[in-house]
Amino acid sequence: MAERTITPDLARTCWNDAAEPWDHFVEHKDVYRHELHGKYLLEACGDVADENVVELGCGQGWFCRRLAERGANVTGIDWSDGAIGYANQHEANNPLGITYHVMDARSADEQLSQASFDLVTGCHSLMDVPEPDRALKAAAKLMKRDGRLVFSICHPGSDTPYREWDRDENGNKIGRPLKINHYFDRLEKVMHWNMQRLIRPFDTVQYRWTIEQWSEMIAAPGLLITRIREPRPTPEQVKHHPDLEDAARLPYSLIFECIHDPR
Repeated sequence: MAERTITPDLARTCWNDAAEPWDHFVEHKDVYRHELHGKYLLEACGDVADENVVELGCGQGWFCRRLAERGANVTGIDWSDGAIGYANQHEANNPLGITYHVMDARSADEQLSQASFDLVTGCHSLMDVPEPDRALKAAAKLMKRDGRLVFSICHPGSDTPYREWDRDENGNKIGRPLKINHYFDRLEKVMHWNMQRLIRPFDTVQYRWTIEQWSEMIAAPGLLITRIREPRPTPEQVKHHPDLEDAARLPYSLIFECIHDPR
């Protein structure tokens, strides 16, 4: 198969094509989201009752629903009309008052009311945006002056362009990853998803930025990082969900909590 040229249009097309298997995976098979990074992100968002919240890159609305269940007034946006179709199906089946829009996070400030949201968030989504700096500038404009930006990404320290686990004779992960390399390399590629947990394989476009680059992109529109979190499962969680054991040794997610810089 010929190598495809990476463009935002290709990234959007891939997510549209992946809408069905992604919805099934997130809803039924993504133990890391359900038991680890999704829970940590919800905790980081704090008390959202009666707050106006927008999720950038909401996909099929899994995290929007968690916020709405806590009393937030939620708007979800995603550039994939396929994903938003599934989000609207979930809303129809279990109405929570969530409003969804097919919208590019990079220009959300041009279509939504600026300075109108108490919380802007994204659950493992902004790292999939072709230009996350533009999405973060939009987020800053959408936030009220005392608003917050709280979002999670794959951890740049472990989600490197090259990594490999040592495995035993049964294929189980042991020790540390055999190699983690090329941390500083720019990455832009089509990633093929083919885990057994999927109802069918699919492709997405993957981008990669270092922690320093994320901090620069956050600071550029006048935002200040107030806290970072690295979700880690408890021994009790690992006992009940053995698949999380590797995340007890290496951080897979990074959560940023940000506000407008008061200086």
